[in-house]
Amino acid sequence: MRRGITWEFILIGKAKMGRTFTWWAVFMCGILVIGFVSSSRAQTPGALLEFNASYQSPTDTTFENIGSLGGSIGAAIHLHSGEPPQLNTADGPGGNLTKSYMNVDNNGNPAAWGGSVGPFSASAVTWEWWVKWDGTETTEHYMGTLLNQPSWSQYIDWHTGRQAAGGSVNHASPQANGAGYLGNLIGPIPTNEWVQLVLTVDDSTDTAQGFINGQPTAEGPRSVADPSLDNEFNWVGIGNSVYGTDSSQSNASRWQGQIALMRFYDFVLTDQQVLDNFNLSAGPPPTDFSWNVDAAGNWETNGNWTVGGSPGFNPQINANQTATFGDVITQRRTISSDTDLSLRAITFDNSNTYVVAGTGTVSLVQGTIGGSPDNSSIAVVQGSHEFQLRVTLENDVDVEVGTDANLIFQNALNLNGNTLTKTGGGTLSIRNDFVTSGGRLNIAEGTVSGNGTVGGDLSNAAGTIAPGNSPGVLTVDGNLTNGSAGTIAMEIEGTGGAGEADGHDQIQVTGSSNFDGTLAVTTGGSYADPTTRSARDHFTLITSAGGSTGSFSSVAYDGTELSADFAGDNGSFRDHVGSGLFRNVNYDGSDVSLTNLFALEGDADGDADIDITDFNILASNFDDAGANSATNDWTTADFDADGDVDITDFNFLASNFADTGYGGAVNSVPEPTGILLAVLTFMALMNRSIFNNRGGANRQSQSLG
Repeated sequence: MRRGITWEFILIGKAKMGRTFTWWAVFMCGILVIGFVSSSRAQTPGALLEFNASYQSPTDTTFENIGSLGGSIGAAIHLHSGEPPQLNTADGPGGNLTKSYMNVDNNGNPAAWGGSVGPFSASAVTWEWWVKWDGTETTEHYMGTLLNQPSWSQYIDWHTGRQAAGGSVNHASPQANGAGYLGNLIGPIPTNEWVQLVLTVDDSTDTAQGFINGQPTAEGPRSVADPSLDNEFNWVGIGNSVYGTDSSQSNASRWQGQIALMRFYDFVLTDQQVLDNFNLSAGPPPTDFSWNVDAAGNWETNGNWTVGGSPGFNPQINANQTATFGDVITQRRTISSDTDLSLRAITFDNSNTYVVAGTGTVSLVQGTIGGSPDNSSIAVVQGSHEFQLRVTLENDVDVEVGTDANLIFQNALNLNGNTLTKTGGGTLSIRNDFVTSGGRLNIAEGTVSGNGTVGGDLSNAAGTIAPGNSPGVLTVDGNLTNGSAGTIAMEIEGTGGAGEADGHDQIQVTGSSNFDGTLAVTTGGSYADPTTRSARDHFTLITSAGGSTGSFSSVAYDGTELSADFAGDNGSFRDHVGSGLFRNVNYDGSDVSLTNLFALEGDADGDADIDITDFNILASNFDDAGANSATNDWTTADFDADGDVDITDFNFLASNFADTGYGGAVNSVPEPTGILLAVLTFMALMNRSIFNNRGGANRQSQSLG
């Protein structure tokens, strides 16, 4: 036999404002569960017995047998006044309940119900009511009774307004033979409004728990003496403790109010099942939940949220549910869930950090607000917040991170073939892996950073890709596209490897890449430009296993845009910073790299060799008199920075001649024809210079004559 009983009632009654009631249940008898199963509530097992006003016509006064427990449950209920129940449709509860309800009062309009059921027995029960109580009773009045007739050897009563035996006014008090009154187990409860009351009794643990509107009361769970719930019951009363057919007992202690539903289960409902019943019976279930405590806590704990229950658990309604983590916390707090959740939207709005952690998974699902599909979203208004549990996209998702805010994924984010669009001026940080299941990450604005893996294509329309966590490696398991308004920001902290603390950022692309927009390089840490001639620092910033096309329209280094003083292949270029320091940006068809070169004297174009090209630069800019001293610099072959291009600069070039490269490589010895050509050319330049000087002197002499 199953151990545990739940009794659920729907009670309706009128009461004075500000008055509440407590209900007492006594659990020493066998208990009958009255309840129903709606086709939309398959997750909650069916009740053993149910009275539902929506099932009744003015002449239909029968219980509906929902369960399969033994006995002839479903026998007719006798009206003690001989009249049908008065059913109303004006303002009953909504949801899966209709607007119908039954009036019960002390004036016989109508009489309470009582009738035979079963017989049946159970060792664990739930009793649920939906009621509206008027709160006028100040002595014992019965909301319902379950008993063994005619001996009364087993019984369970519900009272409201009880003042004796530990009860108090405006409370409902359960009682069972042998167990006594349970006092204020449930209450206080508002009057003049619809209320769900639930009592569970578990014979296996000798405990009882009360619920109000889906929430467990603070007074429980309460230990009770052995309730002995496994005896037979054969009679139930609604609105009174009536039994038999004696109408003289029908008005003496009748409960006053309105009743829409009573359910009885032969097992203990879980907290979540009680809440599901409330949500699905009370009308449209809540969709917007806000964290309500300045403390760490479990996501699943209903009391941690502003409305009844916790979001993300009910598969029928969670497609429209949202969770907001707002201004309630005053320091970093961790919310944990080891259960899988489904939500349409999550919002963070606090300068203090929320961490959502646990072994569960948050699935972002498409809602149906207003009957139309509504894609899911994550919004960060302010602060820095973290997902330390897994997140899965079940549809396209917009992630808006406000300016100066940050959203960090410390665990896997499964794109699941969908598109995540990043908006807002803040930062989305990837510290782990986007599960490689395909999909796309679009950056419309703001920054995407981190050292994890994007398991799909990464497209940057108008935002910033900032790999690393000072510094780090970001992997794109797909294709990379940087649009004309997009920026890729790279850090250089030292000459160590990619991703190392004293190294540099890097993006590794398993597919192909296409570049436009801006490459922005910043330096920090221990890094400084090379200061020894021929020294160079080389950084591979982006690798593309499938090849790359295009080039950045702008490259900035520490905030200064580089210029293409010398152009190379595929958009490569070299910018002369000064005194022979070059910043070389190179595209080789797969990698994008940056080299800082402190060139050797004679390397006028900064390509790390000294060859005929450099000699031609010197020859075309030869200026031994310094006529162009204002513009002469390294790139015009003024290697000694004295304002002229002369024999000294030529000697630098000749002595360092290395047409196959210098600095690690062995310098080549020029061929004789090369030497002869250079010498002859230089002699011609010298002769022209001497001739020009003499001609100028003769012209000056003639002028003086």
